[in-house]
Amino acid sequence: MPIYLDDEQFKVELTGGQIVLTERSIEKSRETGELFTRYRAPRFFTQPEWLFLYLLRKKICEKDVNTFVELRDNIKAAEKHVIGIAGELKEALKAVKQE
Repeated sequence: MPIYLDDEQFKVELTGGQIVLTERSIEKSRETGELFTRYRAPRFFTQPEWLFLYLLRKKICEKDVNTFVELRDNIKAAEKHVIGIAGELKEALKAVKQE
């Protein structure tokens, strides 16, 4: 059962002892011209910590920074963001276990 995180930006699935993370991509159909959502570029992790470290690095690299102060603030904001995602995943896993 997939778990969607960060306003459905990421999809997490547990398969064969691995954690598979895919990222949402909005694409345009060549035939109809309509937009559709696809999850692609899978990343595989064996430890949840590695998943969160990946998300942390990804979030930190999203912003261009010019000073160490901006970098520090960016890292702190990224940490808070990833902690929020970890909370979402924890709640989603709890719900899956109850089903």
